[in-house]
Amino acid sequence: MHLDKTTRNPHPKLVLGIATTALLIMSASPPMARANDLSGSPCTAGDVELVGSGQIVNEPCSCPPGTMFNAQVKFTVRNNTSSARYCVALHLVPDGVLITAPLDVILRDANGSSTAGGKTGKENYHDTVMFGSIPNFTCSTGLVCFGQAGAVQGKCSPNTCTTISWNTSSGAAGCTAADQNPPGGQCRHQQVCVIGYGASLSCTANCTVSCGTTATLQGCVKSPTNRGPFTLALAGNDGSSQTQSTFGDPSGNTCLNFSVTPSKSPTTIYTLTVTDKDGCTRTATTSLDVRAHPTAGAGPDQAKCSAGATTSFTLAGSASNGTPAWSVVSGPVTIADSSSPTSGATFTGTGTATLRITVSNPPCPPATDEVVLAVNSNPTANAGLDQTQCAAGATTPFTLAGSATSGTPTWSVVSGPATIASPGSLTSGVTLTGTGTATLRLTVASTANPPCPSATDEVVLVVNGNPAADAGLDQTRCAAGSTTPFTVAGSATNGTPTWSVMSGPATIADPSSLSSGVTFTGTGTATLRMTVVSTANPPCPTATDEVVLAVNGNPTSDAGPDQVTCAAGETTPFTLAGSATNGTPTWSVVSGPVTIADPGSLSSGATFTGSGTATLRLTVVSTANPACPTATDEVTLTVNSNPTANAGPDQTTCSTGATTSFALAGSATNGTPTWSVVSGPVTIADPGSLSSGATFTGSGTATLRLTVSSIANPPCPAATDEVTLNVTQKMVIITPLATTACNGVLRYAASVDGRADCAFTWTIDGLSLKLFLGGGSPDDARLARVSGTNNSILEFRALDNACHTIAVAASCPSGTGSQCPATASTTASQCVNSRPTCQ
Repeated sequence: MHLDKTTRNPHPKLVLGIATTALLIMSASPPMARANDLSGSPCTAGDVELVGSGQIVNEPCSCPPGTMFNAQVKFTVRNNTSSARYCVALHLVPDGVLITAPLDVILRDANGSSTAGGKTGKENYHDTVMFGSIPNFTCSTGLVCFGQAGAVQGKCSPNTCTTISWNTSSGAAGCTAADQNPPGGQCRHQQVCVIGYGASLSCTANCTVSCGTTATLQGCVKSPTNRGPFTLALAGNDGSSQTQSTFGDPSGNTCLNFSVTPSKSPTTIYTLTVTDKDGCTRTATTSLDVRAHPTAGAGPDQAKCSAGATTSFTLAGSASNGTPAWSVVSGPVTIADSSSPTSGATFTGTGTATLRITVSNPPCPPATDEVVLAVNSNPTANAGLDQTQCAAGATTPFTLAGSATSGTPTWSVVSGPATIASPGSLTSGVTLTGTGTATLRLTVASTANPPCPSATDEVVLVVNGNPAADAGLDQTRCAAGSTTPFTVAGSATNGTPTWSVMSGPATIADPSSLSSGVTFTGTGTATLRMTVVSTANPPCPTATDEVVLAVNGNPTSDAGPDQVTCAAGETTPFTLAGSATNGTPTWSVVSGPVTIADPGSLSSGATFTGSGTATLRLTVVSTANPACPTATDEVTLTVNSNPTANAGPDQTTCSTGATTSFALAGSATNGTPTWSVVSGPVTIADPGSLSSGATFTGSGTATLRLTVSSIANPPCPAATDEVTLNVTQKMVIITPLATTACNGVLRYAASVDGRADCAFTWTIDGLSLKLFLGGGSPDDARLARVSGTNNSILEFRALDNACHTIAVAASCPSGTGSQCPATASTTASQCVNSRPTCQ
C-alpha cells in the first residue's frame, strides 16, 4: 500500500483547512508499511476513542464506480483523559473489498501533529479533529466499516477487530509509524467506519413481483451531511421513474423507501442516482424478479417507399414480461422470425399491412399491439421524349409531355436558355431563346408521409438553327471573252450548301463550295441558287437564296470597212457604215480633210474634200453599270483621183500606099492606158504605150480609143478618149447608083473610102462637064450635072450609042492643110435602041 501524493480534493471549497492539513500529513508521512493485526492484543483501555464515522473529504465529484483515489478521512478523536495521547493510530483489519491486508493509519491534526490533547477544566473529554489517509479507496463506496461492530475489550479473533493505539509518552509525538505492539493499556478495539459518497439500493418488501403487484425498494445515500441536500432519482428499465429528496443523516447513511410496480419481466432493473448539492452523482442498482403483466409494443407504424417488387421492414416491436409472437392481421407481408420483436418483414407490392405482436406470460393475460406497415409508391417522373425543333424565330415554343405518379411535379431548368411557362404543369409550354440545347428536369416530390425520395427525369430540348443561305451580292462584270469567270461569295449556316443554275449559260465548278468558281458563257444574266439542306435531325426546312450574275457585253466598235471611192468632184460624199453594241457611239476625225455630218449616227454622212485619205474613229462608250472599257475602231476613207484619158488630136494624112503609119499622141493620169481600135483598118503597135505607132491599111478613117484603167483599189471608172485617124486615098471609086432604062439618066457616085470630106471634080471623055455638054449633036441629049456632098454625084446622059469615059478627080484634105488628090474613071454608054456594050 502507498499514499498517492498527487490526489487532490476536487472540492476545495468544502474544507480548505482540512485539505491543507491532509497535504501536510501526506508530505510528512512516509509510505505506509504493512501493519500487524492487533486483534489478538488485550486492548482494554478507554483513554482514546473515535466518535462517529470518519468522513472522506476529498472524494472526486466525477468518480465512476471502481475508480480508485487516496482517501483523506476526517476523524473525531476523543481523549477521555487529562493528558495528551501521542502517536494516535488506527490498525485497520481487512474488509475484504477495499483492503485485503491490515493497514496502519497514523492520525494527525491540521498541524500535522499525531497528538490528541487531554481535557481541561470542566471538560468531560477533549475532541481533536484528525486526519488519516486510506490509499486506493474505491469511488462510490459510501459507508465502509472495518472490524467488529462496537468496542471489544480483550482479545478478538485474528483480523476481526480494528484497533486504536496511542502512546502516553510525549517522546512518541513525532512518530512516523504506528506502534506495532502497544501495551494493553494503550489500545482499544473499536469498529472504524468511513463515510465516503455512495449510494445503495435494495428491496425490502415483496421482492418477487407477480402480475402488477408492488415492491418496496430502499435507496440510501451514504455521505456526510455536508454534501446535502440530496436528490434520489429511481429509474426502472421498464420506463418507470420517481424522485425523492433528503438533507441526509448525521450517521452518514440516509435511506428512503420507493414503492415500485415493475413491469419488465422476468427482471426489472432499477437504478438509483443520488445527486448532492454540487451536482455530484453516485449510482446503485438492484433488480427484481418479475412475473409481470406482459406488455406488447408493436412499435410505431412504419411507412416506407417501395424498394422494388418487395420492400423490407425491420419491425420495432417491444415485449416485456413474456414471450412475443408476431402474426399477420392483413396485407401482403411475410414475417421472417415471428418470435423476434425486431424481426424482418417482407412486404410485397405497395399498400398497407397490419401485424400483431402477442406477448404471453401465464398466468398473466397476454398483451397485444398492432403495427401498420405501409409501402408507399415511389414518385415516378418521366420528362417525356427529347424534343428537337427547328428555330421558329428568336424564340421557339415547346410543349412538354411529362408524366408523373405518386407526387407533385415541378419543372426546372438545368441548363440552357429556356423559360418554363407553368413549372407545375406536366404539359407546360416552354420558350427556348436562340438555338442550342436546354435540359429541363422534372422533379416529382413525394406526397407520401413520410415522403419518398423525389424522382427526377430530364428532357433535352434542342432548337436546331434553320439553314441560312446567302448567295451573296449580285455580280456584274464585263465580258472577259467567250467565257467570263466569276467567284461566287455565298455563305451558309446550319446545313450543306449546293449551288445550282436556275437560268442562264453558267457552269458551276464545284457546286458544294460556297466560293466556287463559275464560268459564264457569252453575255446576259444567269441566276444561280444556293440551296442549304439542313444537317439537323430531323432536318429543318431547306433555305435558298439566289444571286444574279450579269455579264455585260463589252462595247464593240466597228467603224466599218475602209472605204475607197473615186472623187466625185471637189468633195466626195461618204456614208459611214459603223456598227456598235453595248454602248453609245461617237465619230471623230483622227486625220484627213473630212467633215462628219452627225457624229452620233453610225451611218452618218461624211464629206471628203479633195482626194487622199482620212481616218475616222468610232468610239463606243459602255452604257453598262459598271461601265466596261470603251471600244474604238477606225476607218480609213480614201478618195482616189479618177483616171484621165486624152487620145490626142485626130490625125489625117494621105495614104502612103497600102498601109499608112501613124504615131499616136495620147496622154493619161491615175491609171494604166490601153489603146484599142474602135473602128477602121488600123493596127496598134503597142496598145500600152501612149505614143504607140498605128498602121492604117488602105484609106479612110479609123477610130482608136485610149482607155485609162484606174490603178486605184477599188478602181475608179476607166477614162476613155478617142482619136480619129484619116487616110486620104489617091484612088477614087465610081459607083453607078442605079440601072436605068435606055435613054434614061445615068447616075454615078464618087467616093473615097473612109472619107467624107473630099471634093470631086468630074470629067467626061476628058472634058469638063461644061465642055462635054457643048459637044455632040443635039440628038445626043447630053446631060452632065453634079450634086451631092462636094459634088459626089454625077448625072450623065448621052444618047449617042457611044462609049464615053467618065473620070472623077478627088481632092481630100490631108489634115495638114494640103489636099490628097485622087482620080478614077469608068466607061459608060447609053443606048438609044439597044444597050451598047463598052469594052
